[in-house]
Parts: sequence; C-alpha cells; structure tokens
Amino acid sequence: MISGPDANLPRLSAQDEHLLRTLLEREQRHLDQFRLGGSSWYLRYRQRGRVSRARKALAWAERRLVGQDAFVLRRGLLEHGLGVGVVTALLAFIAGGFSDAQRAVDSAIIAAVGGAIGGLLGAIRTWDRAEAAFARALTDARAQANGVSGSDVAA
Repeated sequence: MISGPDANLPRLSAQDEHLLRTLLEREQRHLDQFRLGGSSWYLRYRQRGRVSRARKALAWAERRLVGQDAFVLRRGLLEHGLGVGVVTALLAFIAGGFSDAQRAVDSAIIAAVGGAIGGLLGAIRTWDRAEAAFARALTDARAQANGVSGSDVAA
C-alpha cells in the first residue's frame, strides 16, 4: 500500500530523538549567546543555519515515516507535477491564441506528462537530499553526545 508507513524505515529511537532535541537546544542556546554577547553578524548567520538544520532534522524524522514511495507520489505528482502541468498548459494555450483547439489539447498533454516527470524527479531528489541531511544531523548529534565534534567523525 503506497499511503501506509514504510516498513523498511525504522522509527527513530527514543535515544536518537532525545539526541536530536538536545542538539537543537544546544544550537539555539549558542545562537542566544551570540545575540546577547554582541557577536558578529557572520557568526549569528552561521549559527542560525545550524539551528535551522537541527529543526529540519527533527521534522524529517517524522515525515520520512510515510515512506519514499508515498512521499514521491504525493509531493512529486500532486504538489509539484500537477501545478507545473496546469500552469504550463495554461500558458501554452494563452500563447497559442485561444483559436486552435488541437494545439491546446496537445499542449495540455505535453504539459501534464512533463509536469509529472519533472515533479517525480524533483521529489526523488528532495527525498535523497533530506535523507542525507538527516543522517548527517544524527551523526553529529551522536558524536556530540560522545564528546567528539562532527567534523572529527567525518574524517
């Protein structure tokens, strides 16, 4: 069943969820310290990125449970593909001058197929990038819990 949870993706353990929440709290505390301490805009800017990545990792931990197939179909076809197809068909119809019905039908078919393919490819890329970012965040959280910096783990 496409809409059900993916049995291949294990639910995030309570320990890993705690690590991610701790990572978010730590990064937020650092940002608050930078704000109060009058640190440079660049340090605050970089720290906001770290806070954002930690938030996204927590959100992705729940979102990924629907499974890759359901995510790709919903996001690719319904959210992106359908919208792109409709807008492209409408623009092609308007550019064609409202007079040629066959051209409008051909444009609509091409737009629907192109929008669907583009939406699916975009959703697959989004899934892969989000999974990679989630794995990095989880590795960093585990490394910080063990007292090792994330950059030392990657080396």
